[in-house]
Amino acid sequence: MLALSITALRERLAVFAGAILTITIGVALVQASLLALVAAATAGPPAGATGSERLVISDAYVSAVSLMGLVVGLASFVTIFIVGSTFGFAVAQRRGELALLRLLGLSQGQIQRLLVGEAIALGILGTLGGVLLGLPVAGYFRRTLIDLGFAHPDFEIAWRSWVLAVSLGAGIGVAALGSLGAGRRAGRVPALEALRRTDGADRVMNLSRWVIGLLATGGAVAMLAVNTQLRGESAVAISISLCLVIVIALTALAPLVVPAVAGVVGLLLRALHPTGAGGALVGANVRDGVRRTSTTAAPIVVVVGLVVGLIGGMDVVSAGARAELESSIDADLVVESHTRLDDLLTSHPHVDGFSREMTVVAGIDDDLEDGSGRLAAYQAIAIEPSTYPTSHRVEVTTGALDGLRGPDTIVLSAYLADRLDATVGDTAMVRLDDIDHELTIVAVVGSTLAGPDILLPAALADEPGEHRYFLRTASSGRSELFDLLSSLDVATVAAVDEWTAAASDAAERQNRNIMVAIVSLTAIYAAIAIANAAAMATFERRQEFALLRLTGLSRLQVLRVVLNEGLIVLVVGTLLGGLAAFGTIAGASTAVSGIVGREIMVVPWPLAAAVVSLCAAILLLTTSISTVAATRERPISVVGARS
Repeated sequence: MLALSITALRERLAVFAGAILTITIGVALVQASLLALVAAATAGPPAGATGSERLVISDAYVSAVSLMGLVVGLASFVTIFIVGSTFGFAVAQRRGELALLRLLGLSQGQIQRLLVGEAIALGILGTLGGVLLGLPVAGYFRRTLIDLGFAHPDFEIAWRSWVLAVSLGAGIGVAALGSLGAGRRAGRVPALEALRRTDGADRVMNLSRWVIGLLATGGAVAMLAVNTQLRGESAVAISISLCLVIVIALTALAPLVVPAVAGVVGLLLRALHPTGAGGALVGANVRDGVRRTSTTAAPIVVVVGLVVGLIGGMDVVSAGARAELESSIDADLVVESHTRLDDLLTSHPHVDGFSREMTVVAGIDDDLEDGSGRLAAYQAIAIEPSTYPTSHRVEVTTGALDGLRGPDTIVLSAYLADRLDATVGDTAMVRLDDIDHELTIVAVVGSTLAGPDILLPAALADEPGEHRYFLRTASSGRSELFDLLSSLDVATVAAVDEWTAAASDAAERQNRNIMVAIVSLTAIYAAIAIANAAAMATFERRQEFALLRLTGLSRLQVLRVVLNEGLIVLVVGTLLGGLAAFGTIAGASTAVSGIVGREIMVVPWPLAAAVVSLCAAILLLTTSISTVAATRERPISVVGARS
């Protein structure tokens, strides 16, 4: 079996090179993201940091762990999905070869051992490459976490020897399982029947596809139903994670959609070219090559669904935060100063009113049941309750904002109150600059996307720091007041619409960068898988192309047929990926609209067009190159060649 496996590897190097590449990239992603996760989980603030700095840095590392946990999960899913699909397709392409081996006397068990032996050999090669490639990928994750503010500049990702076991499991294990499952399915088909069946005759929708597809579909429906009952950040989190579930469902059920779409496109092609057989040939090839089309379309679904869905969902959150910030502030000017300006503003004739606030870092143990004592950092706003409502619209759900007067009081958002399972009258332990305070909850305000989760009395904020003033001014003297405040060395001033736009732009960039960090490498991996699947699909069609040329088609006409098939694959993948993306964006829109109080819907059309264009370029370019290479030989030589 070993010698036969090595011979098969040599003769099918073009196909197996793609399999090795997919394993290499998958192992690198899983290894690097796992090392980054462990490094973030064990990192701590540097020596000499103040209490607030330690709190912020520690909480940032917790966020880094959550972020890398998402990357590990996403990378693992994409690796299992792409490697499994690659090996499944490779085995399906060898149906005739495996049938001949069975006719020569090999048992089904021997065939499976042959395939598993090949997979282990490929897994070892791919794992070795993945271990080496994982080092620069880990460096990329380190720089990304630092740039996003989730890690201190001295953060390092150390090599850990135990990760080799994980890499071997990810590479060899996934490859072996993928080939074993595909080998079992191929072995159930009688040998003589397998020799004469086409790709479309395969029962592509096997039991595992049905189970995975239906379970994922049910999960997506359940998540959508739950999402309508939740509020705040929980609803937003479910909306974003919905994307992965929908992608799994659609890729599993893709073979059900391919024949229908191919039939419609075939009719369109026949309508456009009624005198030619090209449209009918293209439609028939796609319908009969369900496995080939589904395997090639699957990574397109992943790229379009994940990139457009995740980034589009976060764009909805950013748009909601922008709308909420703009509607929650009732002021004309915003002044940020290193010193108090109360006396100046009180005495100025063109100031109709103002409120002052300071941003402070508050630490709260928001997992009381776990009892770990780990403090989560929240940005709190220290305010004067008597003047704050003059420039901010606040929705108080329970209690009264006026109660925020004594130094031992606090106001929580509904989201944080739910996390703490706290109500008005309860106490919360809050740490401010290394000092613990037992504060009484006097009010709960509505959950927000842009606003703070904690309001504190001004007396709890230290005097030194950045003071922010929101001013309501008389329109006649606003220009004069603006010039006066701009001339102060200790202050900066901006119109409220410019300030909100700048704050929203900064938050939007941060959110977009986070999503890009999550999906970038996995999207690149899936894009490479598009090229690999297209090359594999074309490699095994040399005899088919030769027969087409013997019937009178030129190489250019064969290429045109294959490119038209590629366009259908692109349409199928884009439609399914777009459906997953739209489901995610719609779920995020429902959650965000419930928080903001008005409809928020953002569809990133430029991003979607760019992603689809990239997929089209990769697919059509790879298909063109592979087809030209596959039709280089004389057709009679290819048809007469022995299997």
